Amino acid sequence: MVRRPRRSRRSKNFAATLKAHVGHLPKGRLVEIWFQDEARIGQKNVVVRQWARRGTRPRQPADQRYESAYLFGAICPARGVGAGIAMPFADTHAMQVHLDEIGRTVARGAHAVLLLDRAGWHTTDKLKVPKNLTLILLPSRSPELNPVENLWQFMRRNWLSNRVFDTYDDIIDAADDAWRKLSAKPDVITSIGIRQWAHAGQKFHAGSQSGSNNSFKPVIRRFHRTLKRPPILEVCHRPAVRPNLANPHCSIYPWERVRFRQQTKRRATSLGRLQASLCP
Repeated sequence: MVRRPRRSRRSKNFAATLKAHVGHLPKGRLVEIWFQDEARIGQKNVVVRQWARRGTRPRQPADQRYESAYLFGAICPARGVGAGIAMPFADTHAMQVHLDEIGRTVARGAHAVLLLDRAGWHTTDKLKVPKNLTLILLPSRSPELNPVENLWQFMRRNWLSNRVFDTYDDIIDAADDAWRKLSAKPDVITSIGIRQWAHAGQKFHAGSQSGSNNSFKPVIRRFHRTLKRPPILEVCHRPAVRPNLANPHCSIYPWERVRFRQQTKRRATSLGRLQASLCP
C-alpha cells in the first residue's frame, strides 16, 4: 500500500479571496495581514509540563473556582506588533472595542485585512468595522489556520500556568502582564505568527511602524466588570523594543507552530484506520 504524501493544512484560495476583498483599494496601497482571536483566562488554570528532578513528581496548584476574563488579541506578524484588550465578557460590545483598538494600531496610510474565526460576535451585523479594516472569515473548524491560537499556548506555558488567581482583578493583572511581555518580543510574534500562505511576498519589519522612528504601540486596554458598560480605566503604551536574539527567554519551540496541524493529521489517520477495520 502506497501512502499519499501529506499536504499541509492551509488556505488554498487565500490569494483570490484577498483580491476580492481589497481589489477596490488604490494601487500601491499598503495592505497588512492581521490575525485575531480571544482566550478565556480564569481560576481553573491549565496544567503544563515543568522541569523537575528525575524520579520526582512536582506539585502544581489547581483551583476549582470559576471566575474568569477574556483576553482579545490581534497580531500583525509582518510588523511584529499586536493590539489586545482584557474584557469581562466575550460579546459584540467587546469585539467592537477590539476592532476600534486594532484600527488605531494599523500603520498610518495602510489598510489591514483581519483574519478571524466564525464566532457569533465576529459575524454579527451590529459591528461597525473601521474604514481601514477588512474582515475575512477563516474556514470553520480550522484553528490551525489562526496563529493567535499558538500565541495563547506560548503565553499559557510561559506566564499564565501554575498559578492561582484569588480575585477577578488578579486575572486582569495577569492577562495585562502577559500581553505586555509578549508585545515586548516582536521577534516572537513574527516567528509564531508567520504563515507562508498569507504572507507570500511581504516584507517583515519586526517591531517597526511606519511614520516615525520613535513610534509606540498599544499594549493592552483594561476593563473592569460592572453592571453597566465600563469606561476605559487605563490605556498603556510602551515604546517599541528591539528584539534581543541573544536572550534565551525569547526562544520558542518549533513544535508550537504546528501543534494544531499535527493533531488534525493524527485524528484523520485514526479515523481512516477505524473505517478500514470496520469495513474491510
